[in-house]
Formats: sequence, C-alpha cells, structure tokens
Amino acid sequence: MGEEYNLVTTSSAKQCAGNSIYALSVYGVNGTVWTYDNFAFGYDSQNTSKYAYGTFGWGTSNTLGQDPYLQNAYTPAAPYCAGTGTVANCMGWLMTNFTPNATSAKGYGHQWPGIKAYNPLFPQWVCNVNLPSGLIAKEC
Repeated sequence: MGEEYNLVTTSSAKQCAGNSIYALSVYGVNGTVWTYDNFAFGYDSQNTSKYAYGTFGWGTSNTLGQDPYLQNAYTPAAPYCAGTGTVANCMGWLMTNFTPNATSAKGYGHQWPGIKAYNPLFPQWVCNVNLPSGLIAKEC
C-alpha cells in the first residue's frame, strides 16, 4: 500500500478544535506502507507527522515545504452537473482553480485522465471494464 504523486497543501496550522493540521500524516503504519514522489506543503512548516509508526519512513523523493501556489484555491459549493455530459465538463473549472503555479509542483495533483504507467497495485480487472471516457486513469 502506498501513496505517490499527490499534491497536498494546508492553509492553516490548526483546525477548529485546535488540533494541528499536517499536509501528510500517518498513524500506526509500518515499513510495508510507502510514500514517495508527493508534493506536500504544510502551513507553518507542518509538512509531515508520524505517530506510532514503527518502521515507516517518508521517501526521500517527496518534496516537502514548498508552496505550490495554487491558481485560485477555495472551498466551493457542491457541484451541479446536470446537462454537462461528462465529469471533465462539469468539474474542469474546479480543477483549473487547483492547478499549481510553482514549476516544481506542475506534475503533481490532479492530472487529466488517460493511460498511466503500470502500477502493480492497480486492480487489473478495471482494465477490461467499459467505463465512460475521462472517468479514471487506467493503469494497465
């Protein structure tokens, strides 16, 4: 199990209950879990947190502490997609608002669906399912 190519950023050091917010956080995991090639920016340098983590370690290929300078990040209302035809047509405006401006962050976060490189953890049965175009990136 692992995480890769995520773009994560926080806009506050504390949540409403006063607890700290971290860009990436793990709890009770071991060395079988991995995380690499992620881009994480935590407000006030709160980039990562580990608790009861055993042998887990953050991969050295993660980019931590650099602001991705998102285009126009905000919390939108629930989308209304009637008549838009596709997920991409309905949500394209939102994806544009969360596009990073920092050159070092361009390859992270949401990418338009397509065919990706092979991933051994991707459920291969999905490769033979007829899904609407642009719904997910098939890693077959």
